[in-house]
Amino acid sequence: MKKVILIGGSSSTGKSYLAKQLAEKYRMSLIEIDDIRIALQSKLKPADFPNLFFFVENKNYLTDNSVEFLLSKLESVGVEIWPALNSLIDKHIACNEPVIFEGDGIIPKLAASRNQENIQSIFIYDDKENILQKELKRQRGGVNPNLEKQVEFSHQHGQMIKSQAESLGLITISASPQETLFERTIKLLEN
Repeated sequence: MKKVILIGGSSSTGKSYLAKQLAEKYRMSLIEIDDIRIALQSKLKPADFPNLFFFVENKNYLTDNSVEFLLSKLESVGVEIWPALNSLIDKHIACNEPVIFEGDGIIPKLAASRNQENIQSIFIYDDKENILQKELKRQRGGVNPNLEKQVEFSHQHGQMIKSQAESLGLITISASPQETLFERTIKLLEN
């Protein structure tokens, strides 16, 4: 088993749930990339790191921007987070502290830029219909007027991540069927 597992992919694919299951099975710590982003945002200035703050400062990002632009911004957030994540990966390897990092800010080309000896990267994707169903469940009675665009954004992000990861020889896995994602991921990790 590798010391560090990176789980990336688009929103509404089950990354967080899978990461929690794996952390429990392998008795590994779990760190969400969103927590790293939030910590960085609490100490850095938006003027100095505008990409890191884009989604926080632009509440209407879905209505005001194209999906293609949003994809580039989401990747830019991952690029801004990478130095901190990379340092944490180094720390966990050096201290022999197994850990799982999970989030949509994990960029395959950055993960692949490291020596892979102690790292296993997995990128999750799903089809539009499954993403839509998960987004509908998240609404909890509320109505998202941008639901269609949110689903398109998530789907295209997943396809972009999948393509990039596959071109770099990293593992990709379909989130569906959700009922078998955990077992399928374990097989990939243990082979």
